[in-house]
Amino acid sequence: MALIREAAAAAGIPVEVAPGESFLDLALDRAGVDPLERGLQVLDGRSLPDPLLLHLPTVIAQVDTPVVLLRRARRPAAAAAPETSVTRLADLGGPESRWSA
Repeated sequence: MALIREAAAAAGIPVEVAPGESFLDLALDRAGVDPLERGLQVLDGRSLPDPLLLHLPTVIAQVDTPVVLLRRARRPAAAAAPETSVTRLADLGGPESRWSA
């Protein structure tokens, strides 16, 4: 959103951001995670931290291209304990919404 605001300001275009349902609401519902129970971290799949710590329920967002998927998919798997459950979510909120555990 910051990039949109910056580009609009540079072009002299007014921007109004209206709140809406977050993809996080849908993701947490599908995964059965209560963020108030154990906490939650949300990471950008295009810029994962190093070291990658997965001590809380974690949502990795913006894994939206095959290149990002290939570059980033191995890191969470390597950092997670063997008993860690993973839920994959795609196209949340749309007619082709998918998830699998």
